[in-house]
Amino acid sequence: MNDNLENELKNAKDEVEKLNNEKHALERAIWDMLNYTTLFIVLLNKDMTIKLINFSLATKLGFKNEKEAIGSCWLQFVKEENKEVVKTIHHALYSSPESLKKYREVINDIMTLKGELITVKWFNIPINSKYNMALRFGMERKYITSQNEDSLRSYYSDIIEKDKCMINALRDKALYDFELNPTCTILE
Repeated sequence: MNDNLENELKNAKDEVEKLNNEKHALERAIWDMLNYTTLFIVLLNKDMTIKLINFSLATKLGFKNEKEAIGSCWLQFVKEENKEVVKTIHHALYSSPESLKKYREVINDIMTLKGELITVKWFNIPINSKYNMALRFGMERKYITSQNEDSLRSYYSDIIEKDKCMINALRDKALYDFELNPTCTILE
């Protein structure tokens, strides 16, 4: 009887390990797909510190790669006169459903390390966890047409409302790969 129980336990452990490996492979595949898209993706913690950023946005901002941007304060990429507005929007994402609806989509300029301005249409998604992170998907305004904007809106609406897999994968990657040490404060 003990041999049967031991075999069942070993099989169960093997199955759990297999499922965990499949989960991690799916997370890596999702991130690999999003890393090189023309969309901008950034995950900010409550202090507006970059916890995750895709290659496209990181290099557009002037970094060599996405890892180099991790831990940077998002506000360094916002013009001085717009910082209060960006802080308010970021904080409002967590405050009420009305604020979330109001700021789900915004357009604002970001500034590269060289000081060049890029106008971006952002789709903001608060990630309701104990970390109060905000996931932002964006596209350079000059490349947006009504057709691809509607497609993007529809696609991410489906992800938000129906399929949390991508959001969870991005959150898990940020939490797994990087420590949560705030380097940027929004309440000054």
